Amino acid sequence: MKLTKNELHSIEKKYSDKDVYSDKDLYLINNNEDKTLIIKGQGSVSVVIDNNVEPFSMILSTSDKVKGFELLIDKQSVSFYAFVLEQKELLGTFDNIGLDLDLECNYWFSLDSHNSCLRYGKGELRLLTVLAEYNYSMILKDDKNGDWTKDISTIRPPKAMKDIDIWRDPVTIEPPVIVLPSNKMTMEIAANSWATSPAGLSRECQTLYDTVSGESFVLNTPDFPEFTDAIEFSIKNKDGWCHKKLIEKASEFGETEIKSTYLRITLGMNQGESPGVPYVLEIWPPDHYSPIHNHADADAIIRVLHGEITVNLYPMLSKHHKEPFARKLFKTGDITWLSDKLNQTHQLHNCNINGPTCITIQCYQYGKANNFHYEYFDYIDNVNQEITQFNPTSDMGFLEFKALMRQEWQGIIKK
Repeated sequence: MKLTKNELHSIEKKYSDKDVYSDKDLYLINNNEDKTLIIKGQGSVSVVIDNNVEPFSMILSTSDKVKGFELLIDKQSVSFYAFVLEQKELLGTFDNIGLDLDLECNYWFSLDSHNSCLRYGKGELRLLTVLAEYNYSMILKDDKNGDWTKDISTIRPPKAMKDIDIWRDPVTIEPPVIVLPSNKMTMEIAANSWATSPAGLSRECQTLYDTVSGESFVLNTPDFPEFTDAIEFSIKNKDGWCHKKLIEKASEFGETEIKSTYLRITLGMNQGESPGVPYVLEIWPPDHYSPIHNHADADAIIRVLHGEITVNLYPMLSKHHKEPFARKLFKTGDITWLSDKLNQTHQLHNCNINGPTCITIQCYQYGKANNFHYEYFDYIDNVNQEITQFNPTSDMGFLEFKALMRQEWQGIIKK
């Protein structure tokens, strides 16, 4: 029986007390002693609980543990508390966002002393997954000692914790999903965080972006200007290789469903630094879509080379969380990104029922701190709605595929 990423990772963690992701300002720790925020007065803490049926709390306090905040999560609700010594004050209670049905759920707690804000959410640490927030500026108004929250540094994690991630920054803004070249960035774009430049990406994403973002990285080239037309014809023609391959793959993700298929055309070979071959041309016929899936904690760049693709983003890979928190349409030329912790779980869908086919280039690379190298994409199957492994194999190499499409196209012309 194959184990999913979470199952394998849990086994691996038994032999690793502490892994430090210093290049991402992230600590991944697996013990239950008090922890320390990377910067006083700010940061985010995310935990996975060993027992998802008992209430638990996370506490952020000053180093002497005299003052602080507590996040209490019970079966139905969450509550924020402030405390001084033994005196505890309820700040707010929020219903129907307590203990989760998914045993691998990440619960996170964010402290932002600059804006006097506490936030709570599940799954990815970002503004769109916030479930509760509280502005605590009023409790500081009459405090003669000033803003003591800027001295908060100690984390008291839950006793039933399996894993904890400590982030340098609080959850403040939603990370932009569009990548623009630096010469296209404007002050307005920067002000509303609509897009990021390549410099804002991880080093792995920067490397991948530099490879596929150039103006010469295109499908239709002078030697074969009808390449995309040939692909379209091969999909529609019952004798075309693309048409036959899509039918062959109709049961790839569970029950037979032709629309849940796409083609994977690989560029190069697996060099051991990505799940499968690092560069993959993906071909999405009209109204075809992927299952909800994640990406083995790899960093990635996606560029739309032809057509349009809709990306649905999810807080985590779970049959209990199949409602996307964001939906974004990417058009020809658009570029987006994934990191090991953000934009990891998505579904792609070519929503244009009447065409054209969408063609994207997807490229992947493990971070330098990733010594695990999980080789599969996990997805939710369409039979039992269970998490299943997908081996990212190739349908055909790019050079062979282009030659085949040229051959099929020339056969049309001769007719």
